[in-house]
Amino acid sequence: MTIAQEELNEAARTAFLATKATFMDALTQLCELTGADVKDLAHALELDERIGTMDVDRSAYAPEELRRFLAQLEAEGITAPLRFLRLMES
Repeated sequence: MTIAQEELNEAARTAFLATKATFMDALTQLCELTGADVKDLAHALELDERIGTMDVDRSAYAPEELRRFLAQLEAEGITAPLRFLRLMES
């Protein structure tokens, strides 16, 4: 495996965890608005083997790694995923 591939693998894992944490944050807010139980919702999602555990929080990834990855994408002119991934920065 090349160094570039290893770096991309790490950056992709970081971006995925940030996406997953942000998604769970949004579901938590939705549950609060509707009176639903977020733990029940997370369990229902976990029953789908394609999804896996939903137990992730912002401490699961380093925000500076995500920012570095986004800067690298921007420098390379890869702009398509940037708008979506920028949502994970906040």
